[in-house]
Amino acid sequence: MACAAAHRPAGTIPAVFPTEAARKAAYRQVERASLSPAQIREGPARACARRVAAHPFAYVPVDFTSLTLTDPRHTKGTGPLGARKFPTRGLLVASAMALSPQHVPLGLADLLFWHRQEKVARTPHNRRLFRHKETRHLLTVCRRIHERWKAMGVATRPWFQVDRGGDVHQLLRWAIADHAWLTVRATHDRRVIDPMGSKLWEALGRRLPCTFLHVTLPANKTRAARGATLMIRAASVCIEIKDWSSSWKRRFTLGAVLVQEVGTVPKGEAGVEWMLLTTHPIETDADVLAVVRGYTARWSIEEFHRTWKSGLCAVEDTQLRSAAAIEKWATLLATVAVRAEHLKSRSRAEPEVLASAEFSPEEIEAVLLLREPKEVDKQGPLTLSKVVRWIADLGGYTGKSSGGPPGQKVIARGLDQVVPAAKALQTLRKQQAAKRR
Repeated sequence: MACAAAHRPAGTIPAVFPTEAARKAAYRQVERASLSPAQIREGPARACARRVAAHPFAYVPVDFTSLTLTDPRHTKGTGPLGARKFPTRGLLVASAMALSPQHVPLGLADLLFWHRQEKVARTPHNRRLFRHKETRHLLTVCRRIHERWKAMGVATRPWFQVDRGGDVHQLLRWAIADHAWLTVRATHDRRVIDPMGSKLWEALGRRLPCTFLHVTLPANKTRAARGATLMIRAASVCIEIKDWSSSWKRRFTLGAVLVQEVGTVPKGEAGVEWMLLTTHPIETDADVLAVVRGYTARWSIEEFHRTWKSGLCAVEDTQLRSAAAIEKWATLLATVAVRAEHLKSRSRAEPEVLASAEFSPEEIEAVLLLREPKEVDKQGPLTLSKVVRWIADLGGYTGKSSGGPPGQKVIARGLDQVVPAAKALQTLRKQQAAKRR
């Protein structure tokens, strides 16, 4: 089913499976009570763990998102989303994907779905027990990935990258206790235990810059894509953490990295400023740069969410009638979205790798037959970047006027032509081989 969705990506089962028999079989699978969402999730998660084994470490960005779904009668097992004044329904998701040290997606590391209760909790957020807060799901996902990789004998270290929603002491305590690598963007200006009695931003602000880094900031709702020069300060700090729902208080030593944009910032946009807390060593400038580059890997999961939800896979279009069926179908489409992001990113990060690393011989031959590129040695090795570019051309890519390198939509549209042609070539060769026998 996942292969069919990869060849014909869409948010609904009828759009993916063109024949009536295939549609009925797909509906039976997602609605089958004996097949749980956890079983569907475990397959891609274990495949991801095997794939990361070739690397000493893997970035694992973890983030929240929501799936807005049609449920006017409240019968699908969804919950309220967004503001109570403008109610919508859906599921919430904590998602994690693994990336190579070159920021190439390697697979779907984990997914966790839940829905909000209908009644609003009246207890103030900082007085609620952690087990009643949604941030607990971040810890659950990180712990599951860490334990799964260990149980499978994978020596690769996951390096978790979490945004401001993960600045909770329970996640920091777990990472320290289990010797896990974790980088969290700080929300709270915590007290630093030093003779001056200062707080986190003040203590780091007194430090001299240790290095600079130029990055390309992706576009989002508040800014256009642009380059930025970042000034970086770093120090090992002892911070005091309090649990406001109890009298618990403790001190921890962590690495702190203050990242601030220097130079002219476009009018109407805010300059970059991140305070990163990390359990990764920061003994050298190279360590500090690794922490900052690792945090930029978190942008990949935002691109994955766009591809999964509103882009290529359009998972929010599903009309399935139960939360369990939606979770199963959404998980399958999530693997398709990660695959699309992998192909897009690898063709950019490793342009000279052979196309045979990602495509079968029949698929490569189908691309050559359909695209008919000039001045190409069909017998010689073809690079991944060339083949992906030709596939994107088949999908309507127009080069520089498209605004950048090929994205997952044009690549998917091109593959929609390539895959049937490759299957036809494969069938033809089987028939020819049978005749020769």
